[in-house]
Amino acid sequence: MTVPRPRAGKPRQVASTNTPSDRTELDARTLESYLSGFFGYGNLDAPLWLIGMEEGGARDLLEVQRRIASWAAHRTPCLDLADHHHRFGQGRWFAPGAPTQSTWRALIRLALRARSDTPVDIEHVRAYQIAQLGRSGGNLALLELLPLPKPSRRDWRYARWSSLPCLASPYRYEKHMAQLRVPALRRLIAVHRPRVVVFYGLGFAEYWDAIAGAGPLSCERFVDQHHRDGTVTSYLQLAHPVARGAVNLRFEQAGDLIRTAGLLGRGIPKPRAGAAARSPAYCLNCNFACLPHPAGVPA
Repeated sequence: MTVPRPRAGKPRQVASTNTPSDRTELDARTLESYLSGFFGYGNLDAPLWLIGMEEGGARDLLEVQRRIASWAAHRTPCLDLADHHHRFGQGRWFAPGAPTQSTWRALIRLALRARSDTPVDIEHVRAYQIAQLGRSGGNLALLELLPLPKPSRRDWRYARWSSLPCLASPYRYEKHMAQLRVPALRRLIAVHRPRVVVFYGLGFAEYWDAIAGAGPLSCERFVDQHHRDGTVTSYLQLAHPVARGAVNLRFEQAGDLIRTAGLLGRGIPKPRAGAAARSPAYCLNCNFACLPHPAGVPA
């Protein structure tokens, strides 16, 4: 398996935001464990995984220290999203009446539509974010290729906060982490065999292809990977939730595709003999008319 090379780019220079009390380096040993051992939130045994490039946030060293300390207390690949955020001081996202987070909104719309055809409004999104998103016992896993949070794609502060060679530049970091974590994510998929994996962020399609290992992925249709035990993982890639365009609609359409094709095991019922049935097979660019019918789903 060949891991794609990261794209070169000049990191944005930022002024120091550290207070005198937190001008220290991150603990190297704990940091190395975090880089290789933390993958995201939720339940790895869930049937639906959503995988992005990296988390946002962490504008100062103290927040990063708290995030890593929260993970180090458990040292598991996935944490409970709400519990983790409470521990490092961002529990407001899960309080009653919480604001909805821009990336999570679209992911939640997909997750809700994958289970139900009920129209989704902002209050449905808010309720799901507060009570269900990324919970340890839930039916969803939220994972990231790169483990360290950043305020923006070009922002790079970790060279000041750590002497690890892989953090000297964002290019070296991405290259090192991809070589480490693409195979690790492939192993996690092989072990847990989620039914559906949706990648988001089209600028990272080469990484998504390498993780799936099932041929070039598409924004239009699912690509299947058959496991040795006969189970199947279906892959799809989408634009990032904050990309331009009708992103909420496309994430809801992807959820509709998952639901009506029965990919989570809750597909449409088999029709009575002789009854006409609409095809549940579709894609995101042509009103869902181009996909072959999934096995076991009536045409």
